[in-house]
Amino acid sequence: YKAALDEASADVAMADAALSKLDAQIDQQNSVLDQGRAEIAAGEAALAYARADNRRYDDLKKAGYGSVQRAQQAEAEMREREAQLRKGRAVLTTAERALDVLASERLRILGQRDRSQAARRQAELNLIYTTIAAPVGGTVGARSLRVGQYVQAGTPLLAVVPLDTVYVVANYKETQLASVKPGQPAIVEIDTFPGVQLKGHVESVAPASGKEFALLPSDNATGNFTRIVQRVPVRIEFENHSLMGRLRPGMSARTWIETK
Repeated sequence: YKAALDEASADVAMADAALSKLDAQIDQQNSVLDQGRAEIAAGEAALAYARADNRRYDDLKKAGYGSVQRAQQAEAEMREREAQLRKGRAVLTTAERALDVLASERLRILGQRDRSQAARRQAELNLIYTTIAAPVGGTVGARSLRVGQYVQAGTPLLAVVPLDTVYVVANYKETQLASVKPGQPAIVEIDTFPGVQLKGHVESVAPASGKEFALLPSDNATGNFTRIVQRVPVRIEFENHSLMGRLRPGMSARTWIETK
């Protein structure tokens, strides 16, 4: 896929280079046309003067005041001006046709560049498809795939644990939650690191007890009731601490919440 992207990018670069070269040729050809039109205008003016000069010397010759040689010379100059003007117009026509050819070639290269750009976009998309980005950054925990394995959409590939954003879920008794509110400071001790107290704060209190989120919540349809103190999950977020990246999900911990 990288080779296909490189090839498509090279095609786009070649088309851009050809287009730049062609634009330069078109600019040069326009300059040639401007010069040719200026020469035509000058030739038309010179021809008009030569025709007037030819008529004047012809009239003088007929009246006997001018020489035959001067009249013939004026006529020759007029014929020369006519020939030069015809040549200039032919050159101008050729230049205009050449400009039309260049314009057609430019349209062809533009189409080629558009196709190359479309191929490059498709190659970029195909290359992106070869990379699967995790929704979060972290450490790979469990991996269920191997190199060369084909997977379908929705297939779990690996477990990513965001070690920098771990938190504690403390299941407090419902009788302990009367004064617990989000934002209150908390202290956490991890059994793996005895004696190390980590600062945190209450992020949230679950909207229901733990049994309400169980796969099969209990249903007291018979009317028999035994009072059991329920546990409500309380989420505690860590603040900056020295164990960043060393805590692992599932570790045992003890927590204290300052409610006063």
